[in-house]
Amino acid sequence: MTLFIKSAKADNFDWVILIWTFVIGLPRIIAYFMLFADSLYRRRLYGMVLAGTTACQLLVFTINQFIIFTNSDNYCSRVYAVWHMVTVWGIECGWGITLYEIGQIFALMFYIYATQGAFDHYHMGFKDKHLKAKEKHRMEVTYHAKEGNMKLREEFGNNSVTIDASHNNSAMMMGQQPGMYAQPMMMQQNPESSMMLG
Repeated sequence: MTLFIKSAKADNFDWVILIWTFVIGLPRIIAYFMLFADSLYRRRLYGMVLAGTTACQLLVFTINQFIIFTNSDNYCSRVYAVWHMVTVWGIECGWGITLYEIGQIFALMFYIYATQGAFDHYHMGFKDKHLKAKEKHRMEVTYHAKEGNMKLREEFGNNSVTIDASHNNSAMMMGQQPGMYAQPMMMQQNPESSMMLG
């Protein structure tokens, strides 16, 4: 994010910073903060986010190698991190590229290790009885919500009643049957049924 702001101020923006900020960095931050409400599902999601963003990071690194070898003359002026080292630190272009490459390699190795650690953390969660019970409850709520949706759609059709899984989840949490909140909607669409109930 710091490079994103500084490069924008220096009017020397490049696509790598955009990818690092919004494709790699932002999903990692969001997934990390989701872990504050700890669960097996969120641990697995965090590991998958790290794996996906690390694969994207490896792709960016590979593309950079082709760019350096095919067009290394103006690389120091196009990549903000290298340009900053050359202009502010006063080092040569070749050394700037070398330091930039070393930094990318270390970052890649760190996140490969972090991805492995995230999945280890996920598997260790199965030893926690509280997390296992929490995950079992989540799966049961999700299953009943989907089952309720399918039954109501079969009975009333897709266009007659609109069922939202989140409402079913709320109903399950409150101890109600999924799909019960849809009854007033059905009664509005069929006034005769409401008269018969009266």
